[in-house]
Amino acid sequence: MPEISLSSIRKIMRKAGIERVSREAIEALREIIEEQALEIAKTALELAEHAKRKTVQKEDIKMANKLLKQKTT
Repeated sequence: MPEISLSSIRKIMRKAGIERVSREAIEALREIIEEQALEIAKTALELAEHAKRKTVQKEDIKMANKLLKQKTT
C-alpha cells in the first residue's frame, strides 16, 4: 500500500511547473519516489549501524543519498 498521497505528489509536480498531469503519471512518480526513499532509508540504517548507533541521523540520510547517486552514475 502506498505511503505517499497522490495529492502530495501532485503538489510536487505543480512546483515543477506541470499544470496538467494524468493520474497514471502521478501514480508512476509516487512509485518511483517511494522505491528511492526506501533504498535511501535502508542505506542510512546501514550507515547508522556501522557507526554503532541505533538512531538514523540527518547525516546518514544525506550520505545515503549521495552514495546511491554515485552508484547510479
